[in-house]
Amino acid sequence: MESSVSFSTYILPACLPSQDLAERVLHLNGTMTVVTGWGRDKEGTVPYSSDLKHIKVPLMEQSRCAQHMVNNLTENMLCAGSIGSITDACKGDSGGPMMTLYRNTWFLIGLVSWGEGCGHTDKLGIYTKVSNYLEWIDSVKKQTL
Repeated sequence: MESSVSFSTYILPACLPSQDLAERVLHLNGTMTVVTGWGRDKEGTVPYSSDLKHIKVPLMEQSRCAQHMVNNLTENMLCAGSIGSITDACKGDSGGPMMTLYRNTWFLIGLVSWGEGCGHTDKLGIYTKVSNYLEWIDSVKKQTL
């Protein structure tokens, strides 16, 4: 990075999991995650949030998730949410973190990516699976040192 990071109420570190920990523990169906963002509160609202918001959503296995989605899912994606719930990331949240707490440590496991609308009770949220990009992240980190 060109400059140091100053931690604050809105800027805090989260750990990157190993590929093994992510696949064996953190990505399990039902794992509760926390997603934060400054996006819209619901689909169709004009203003973005002036407050950092968070939601809690459980991971859902891909095969079950795919039954509720029109677009295809890949192995680079995580699916989260609950059918029947309106809890979802929305426009303006893209790129925001999806984290889970494991043994008193917060791990970054996903990034808000896309959904088919937001807050629909019959749809789920799709997140970039960070563990599939760990080698790339490490290569970029090495270039900046």
